[in-house]
Amino acid sequence: MNMRNLMSLVENPDRLDELQGIKQHQAQNLPTRNAVIAYMEKQGYDLLGVGEYGAVFDHEKFGGRYVLKLFSDPNYEYFVNFCKTQKNPSYPKFFGNIMKVSANARMVRVERLYHLNGAQMDDVMTIDKLVHDVMQDKRDEQEARESLVPVYAELFDAIYQLAMIAPQGASMDIHGGNVMLRRGSTTLVVSDPYDGGEFKM
Repeated sequence: MNMRNLMSLVENPDRLDELQGIKQHQAQNLPTRNAVIAYMEKQGYDLLGVGEYGAVFDHEKFGGRYVLKLFSDPNYEYFVNFCKTQKNPSYPKFFGNIMKVSANARMVRVERLYHLNGAQMDDVMTIDKLVHDVMQDKRDEQEARESLVPVYAELFDAIYQLAMIAPQGASMDIHGGNVMLRRGSTTLVVSDPYDGGEFKM
């Protein structure tokens, strides 16, 4: 599967139900996450990160604009669909549609974000604690928000909103690895707010 074919699949999810058995795209049987990762790397994609429920790939042709996220987490799919309706800059930007790769796996293009430094990670944990305190009625929402500089107030709003609309059974999973930095700015962006869903790849 070449880059053009893969990108067209991301843009037109109706063209492909599963990678397995689709001869026109030269797909092969990819039963596990590790098999998908090996296949993607063989096709020239760079693995940027891997977690329990997914992996993130880059390619030189993306030009730093976005990365390709492979995931097998229904809570993340919920998050993607929610973010597409929001204007808060602390939500990531997604491009195109979610592509179904297999029964349990999806791919989506998301803006390229960057890791936080230690001080920013500490700030994220402080903001998450503020949200937790507000949710537990230990602190007033407006007072908590006003205690933050504007860029952090936007992150507070995003985390608070995500906590309020979390999928049933999902827990918040905010930490320095799930909040990242937008390129060329001081904007902190929630990249993956919920713990994993009910199925794994």
